[in-house]
Amino acid sequence: DAWLAQLSKHPDSYLYCFRGGLRSKLSQQWIKESGMNIPYIEGGYKAMRSFLINTIEQAPSQSKVLILSGITGSGKTEVIHQRNESVDLEGLANHKGSSFGKNIDPQPSQINFENNLAVSLLKHQQQQHKHLLLEDESMLIGRSALPKPFYSAMQQADIIVLDEPLDARLPRLLNDYVEQKLADYVSGLGEQAGFDAFRAYLAQSLLGIRKRLGGKQHQELQDLVDNALNVQQSQNDTSKHLEWISLLLDIYYDPMYLYQLEKKQDRIIFQGDRHAIHQWLDSHK
Repeated sequence: DAWLAQLSKHPDSYLYCFRGGLRSKLSQQWIKESGMNIPYIEGGYKAMRSFLINTIEQAPSQSKVLILSGITGSGKTEVIHQRNESVDLEGLANHKGSSFGKNIDPQPSQINFENNLAVSLLKHQQQQHKHLLLEDESMLIGRSALPKPFYSAMQQADIIVLDEPLDARLPRLLNDYVEQKLADYVSGLGEQAGFDAFRAYLAQSLLGIRKRLGGKQHQELQDLVDNALNVQQSQNDTSKHLEWISLLLDIYYDPMYLYQLEKKQDRIIFQGDRHAIHQWLDSHK
């Protein structure tokens, strides 16, 4: 009865054994006799897992990989969400890919990340897009690792670069790093516990790049963060956070991005603002 109740809630379920043995076939027959017809996966979980891994490895040969790059806060993920030919790697990893990218909900296991990536790629292939548009990522998105053959294809792919002025980037980062993040913590933990967890998240995120910043710059940023949090808590004003976000861009994220982009100059095939990027993608379907 528990099986039938579960299958009633999820009628698109499939049945398999871990090793592909007879138990799943027997269960399928019993379920069918109870009035429900559930598809059975030959070879079990191991066969399915092998198929999904192969899907990831073969994906770059199905559609031409195209990388969307852009400076921190340029809104790359927004463009990814607006394009049908894209796959959202950060969404699958449940992480925004930077030191400040951790979400309140945990990341998926590595196996689940890979399985979900494969399913997304299969859906992409069914739509027969010319390009597979991906955001420029490191091999590790938080703790989720992109499979090596797939990441290797990303490292060799053509790049389009999204330009965005600083005055548009700052409010976007204020929303991502502060306003939306705090709302998530408060929603999950309550007002005071959520604020305390948000404070700890900012401190931990800064600590993660302390070695690269150096002790002096790290402390300067931490002092600005502490002041912004105090003002926010006492006056319900988030604008002070723009001070540390601006400094973080100036001394860390922007120089790092420009250094990395310089090494990829030979792969850049287009560069422009959001409107120009969409126009280019529309004209190269």
